[in-house]
Order: sequence, then structure tokens, then C-alpha cells
Amino acid sequence: MEAQQSPYERLSDKQRKFVDLYCEYRNASRAAREAGYSDARSNQSAYQLLTNIDISAAISQIMDQSAMGKGECLGRMTAYGRGTMEHFMTEEGELTLNSEDAKANRDLLKKVRQRKIVRTTPA
Repeated sequence: MEAQQSPYERLSDKQRKFVDLYCEYRNASRAAREAGYSDARSNQSAYQLLTNIDISAAISQIMDQSAMGKGECLGRMTAYGRGTMEHFMTEEGELTLNSEDAKANRDLLKKVRQRKIVRTTPA
């Protein structure tokens, strides 16, 4: 008895590329163009591809595997809610990203921007 193929395995190489790109970009037209479908018809091709049962099943399967579980989601939200700048400050009040505590909590930061201001006084 032969094992049944997954929806992803039943796809052509071009369709697999579309699925992979769609899961990466979340943009069907862009995924269709980059997978090698006609630029002029990328919107139509994308629509037709997304209505294919095997393609939509493969996309769902990949998205389900990469999605966060409830426990992980609650854990992250709790960490964000309890987050403070304490991990990123020295005892002198300087901002640091290099301490062990800061390194362990970097995932709580969305964005870091650093500006250096140089002030000169007239001579």
C-alpha cells in the first residue's frame, strides 16, 4: 500500500514555488509573478491558484505549522506586558544592549534607534 501524498507533494514545481512565496510575502500577485506566471495576468493567475484545492490546502498546512500556539502566544504577550527598560539600563542610567540581561531580553524590543548628538560651542 502506497502512502498518500500531501497536498504540497501533489503540486508542480511552479505551484510549489508559488505556495512558498505566498507564505513568505502574503501577497498572491507578487508570489505568482516571482513563481514565473505571466506579469500581465498575475492577478488572475493568483486568484486561480488560490482557488486550487491542493494549493489552498498546502498553504493552510504551512501556515498552521508556522503559527504560534496558544501557550506561546500567551507567554509572549505576558512578557511584553511585564517588560521594563530595567533590562537595558546600567546602574548609571546609561542605555545598554550588551549586558547579559539585555541580551536575554532583546526579543522584547520592537525597534532600536540610536542617535548621537554632538554639540559644539562657539570659540
